[in-house]
Amino acid sequence: MKRKKFKKICLGIQEFYTRANEVGIFSTALVEAVDPLAKVVEDLFEEIIEEEGLIMFNWFMYEKDFYIDKLRTDLTVTDAEGNEILTTLDGLYDYLKENKYFKKDKSKKC
Repeated sequence: MKRKKFKKICLGIQEFYTRANEVGIFSTALVEAVDPLAKVVEDLFEEIIEEEGLIMFNWFMYEKDFYIDKLRTDLTVTDAEGNEILTTLDGLYDYLKENKYFKKDKSKKC
């Protein structure tokens, strides 16, 4: 998957939840209403990202709170040298790309 498309999709998810929160419709009813759509998005990402990469994708998006544009600083992932990784959407993309977690990735350029 190309970086530009990956970012567009992830930022679209973020924009939806941010707008819903801003207008005050982020409620149990909203979550229940969009749950089928969320499941479709989840299913699509399962087709795009290998299982091991999907774990980190979901962690970044939903536990680290990228999806609501409020990245938590208390949750971190480090590499073998102890450097924090996955601090940005570009960092997530690089991690997935470098570890070959994108399925059927035949692109030569990012």
